[in-house]
Order: sequence, then structure tokens, then C-alpha cells
Amino acid sequence: MSNSIDALKVALELEKLVRNKYQEAADHAVHGETRDTLKKLIADRDQQVDSLHWVIMAEAGKLE
Repeated sequence: MSNSIDALKVALELEKLVRNKYQEAADHAVHGETRDTLKKLIADRDQQVDSLHWVIMAEAGKLE
């Protein structure tokens, strides 16, 4: 596997970790504004994760 794919997979795992930590914070947030902001950040991370999946597939030559 190429170095770029390895690096992208690490980035993907980090994005997932950050997303999960945002979710954990949202679950325990006291203020509504904090929860709303975290929900937006979670949605952004979800898009990042999806994008990274596509980039990894493209880099691996699995897209036609």
C-alpha cells in the first residue's frame, strides 16, 4: 500500500475520533448554543469522513 493511502487512513481515523469526541461533548453540554455548535461541527466531520473515504478509494484505484 502506498504511503499516501496509509497517511489518509490515519487521517480518517483521526477525523472519526474528533467526531466522536464532539458527540461526547454534545451529549454532556449544558448550554443549547454549545450543543447546536457541536452538532454543526459533527455534520462537518461527517462530510470530512465521507470525503476521505472517496479519496482513499480513488488513491487505491477502486473508482471507475
